[in-house]
Amino acid sequence: TETALMYDAVKLFVMAIQALDNSTDVQMTSLVCEGEDAWIHGNSLINFMKMVKLPGLTGNIEFDSLGFRTDFSLDIIELGMPNLTKVGTWNKNTGANYTRTYQDTYKKIVDGLQNKTLIVSFAFNAPYVMRKEGSEKLEGNDQYEGFCLDLLNEISRILKFNFTLVPVPENAYGSRDKVTGEWNGMMKELLEQ
Repeated sequence: TETALMYDAVKLFVMAIQALDNSTDVQMTSLVCEGEDAWIHGNSLINFMKMVKLPGLTGNIEFDSLGFRTDFSLDIIELGMPNLTKVGTWNKNTGANYTRTYQDTYKKIVDGLQNKTLIVSFAFNAPYVMRKEGSEKLEGNDQYEGFCLDLLNEISRILKFNFTLVPVPENAYGSRDKVTGEWNGMMKELLEQ
């Protein structure tokens, strides 16, 4: 895509220079980048580029009076592990149009979770997540029970992933320190991945 953009930009610039050369005697002048002087043909060159309409590798090339590109479409690309995948298009008039179906999205999520082990951070809150009571010394996920864990166990069985339960420090969902701006609790865990 970057190569196509460069090609279109150079093509437009060359056409603008040719049109300028055909319409006037182009004088080359020496300018300093840090200076305040401008090339006498600069405005003419910009005006031509604003008026042009031509097909390019990146779609229709056309600009508005402010010099912003109009009437063009963009591909929406998703970065995946093996490659980039086009998942839709975007244009100014209609916005985003996703071409990937719900089934495609669901399959990608399911395939991506299979045989993975997720770390599940949680805060104790009965009846959702509680420590199991009893005389036996339990370890790992077996130490905990509750509605959320029943749900998580069922989801992991269906989607074929594993998980490790990790209680959040201080049993805090998370709040932001007004002085330092830092989060604590579960929010901190998520931000630190």
